[in-house]
Amino acid sequence: MAVLLWGIMIFIFGFAIHILVWKIRLPKRQVKTFMQIFAGVWFLSLISLIGLGITFPDNALLPHTYWEFIHISLLTLVIVLSYMNTYPGIEADSPTLVIVDAIQSAGPKGLEQLSLEKKLNDDILVSPRIEDLLTDQMAYLDGSTLRLTQKGRIMARLFIFYRSLMKAPKGG
Repeated sequence: MAVLLWGIMIFIFGFAIHILVWKIRLPKRQVKTFMQIFAGVWFLSLISLIGLGITFPDNALLPHTYWEFIHISLLTLVIVLSYMNTYPGIEADSPTLVIVDAIQSAGPKGLEQLSLEKKLNDDILVSPRIEDLLTDQMAYLDGSTLRLTQKGRIMARLFIFYRSLMKAPKGG
């Protein structure tokens, strides 16, 4: 019971801080800030739980064994990674979400394909992604040419490897 309780509570506490920080000021490097928040909350929570476990050794709602702390950490990690997996859909407009939203907004009469194609332009779909690459230092501008940084090349190789491992077709 302690593992489930504290794994979820650590995530909720980190999530609350994440929302608070985003309400105050949207960080430039969102993923980095996100990871720093959750890593800090995880670390401070485990230290606090160790102290509480020592102070209240008979409390069944507190973790007391090494394995309980490992399980809490793993559960928290799984929840955080699951949230991180959904976050890009919240953070930026994906082509599919833009299409579905446009069709839904058109109502029962539907949406002309030409109208949709005009809505799906580079300002909505491409430019924000380029800005993200530049902000996260995955790419840089060399005059008017985009070039990958070492970090960007590593990420590209990782995705290429993953796609080949999954035998995924090329495309989006």
